[in-house]
Amino acid sequence: MESNSEKYTLLVDNTNLQIFHKWIGEIRFGPELFALKSNPKIEFLETGIYGEWSFTYKNFIFLQKWNSEKNADANIIQVNTATLEVTTIKENILSVFWEAKVVQENKIEFNFTNINKRFTYNLETK
Repeated sequence: MESNSEKYTLLVDNTNLQIFHKWIGEIRFGPELFALKSNPKIEFLETGIYGEWSFTYKNFIFLQKWNSEKNADANIIQVNTATLEVTTIKENILSVFWEAKVVQENKIEFNFTNINKRFTYNLETK
């Protein structure tokens, strides 16, 4: 029988894809870290460490994939729910505070804040 620490819970539910997460730890005094799995299965999502942050726009799900268990260093991962393709769209983001918003049709603004500064990444979707 699975204990609570071994159970996956729903993170994102989309018409074509469900993503589940399971707590695996945290960065000291920082964000929690999770393992992911999906239905249907996407192998890429089952490798690595992820944060709880996610953002959904149209047929895209954006996730926070961590490069370190000790420091703020993560990538934005884009999952296309129509094709189940996964793309890394921005690497080595040195921030634990993430926001995303649609600024106009097919344009997303990602904002990242750390102790010293705030920075922005803009993405145009198709």
